[in-house]
Amino acid sequence: MQPLRIAVLTPESRVSAGYHYRVAVPFFSAVRSGRVRLLFPGDGGLSLDAVLAQADVVLVQRMVPVPGWDVAHLVKALRRARIPLVYELDDDLTNLPATNPRRAYWEGKRDAVVRLVSEADMVVVATEALRARFGQENGNVFVFPNHLDPDVLANHGVVRRPRPAGGRALCVGYAGSPTHEADLRQVEAVLADLAARYTGRLSFCFYGCATPALRRLPGVSLRPTGHYYRYLQRLVALGVDVGVAPLVSHPFNACKSPVKYLEYTFAGIPGVYATLPPYAETVRHGVTGWVAATAEEWAAGIERLLADDALRRAMVDAAWAACAGPEARRRLEADRAAYLARLLNLAARREPR
Repeated sequence: MQPLRIAVLTPESRVSAGYHYRVAVPFFSAVRSGRVRLLFPGDGGLSLDAVLAQADVVLVQRMVPVPGWDVAHLVKALRRARIPLVYELDDDLTNLPATNPRRAYWEGKRDAVVRLVSEADMVVVATEALRARFGQENGNVFVFPNHLDPDVLANHGVVRRPRPAGGRALCVGYAGSPTHEADLRQVEAVLADLAARYTGRLSFCFYGCATPALRRLPGVSLRPTGHYYRYLQRLVALGVDVGVAPLVSHPFNACKSPVKYLEYTFAGIPGVYATLPPYAETVRHGVTGWVAATAEEWAAGIERLLADDALRRAMVDAAWAACAGPEARRRLEADRAAYLARLLNLAARREPR
């Protein structure tokens, strides 16, 4: 049986977080078993025309990245060749908050995003909120949630490590891209107060993003990296005892997936998370994480975890079971199978070329 040939058009590096969660993880087992073959313009010197000549399905992730090809050109070529178009996005790229440094870029791409959504034979998103958002423009929206798959990470040399032993200053940390300063401002005062009350006993680590005020706290502020696997392996090695994941209340954030929860869980970090989507629907308060809405709740959650090593370890174990245990693995494989079945169905509708 011939593999399903998927042409992948993505502006993302193949070591980026976006590519990992939205391409590598969904197709990992199917590629390994030979059921799927991913095709990329540029690989082996292939042009986009040459890739399209081989493709059964075209998957566009976020935006068309090939010079000389805009959305209208691509759609026309695919319709002429009767190749199904699948559009994948894991954010509401039409509604970034004003504080997001990528807002101007995506405002300039808004018409292209809207056309890709409306023209696609299937839209693939990461959350039910995104399905509700784009289901108004396209009647075939499929949710493939972001999953934690240790096998994909191990394939890139990223592995979990035992939690560090005691006898050292405790560390509160945050890890994320530089787009999250507005989120972090929500916990500036809480963390500054903790630093003052735990002088000499508490350090802070901000990996990838920090506000000017947070950089003045005792500890370290590390530069971000676009290499997701190196980023995650370093996060594992940092030895953060409690992670924080604040989030501004905004429709864009309400559509996001709980990637921070997955990352902290893989790194063995118990977290305190904003009481907002995406965390409110995934984190079990007091079991797999802590949720907080007010400054008092943020302070209480962080201090509760700092004070109890056994609770920190139990929470990490429970989160790991929820994200990577047998039931989570069954959900992942079921989602992979459903995604592949939909792609095969689209490909089967094509008339012979």
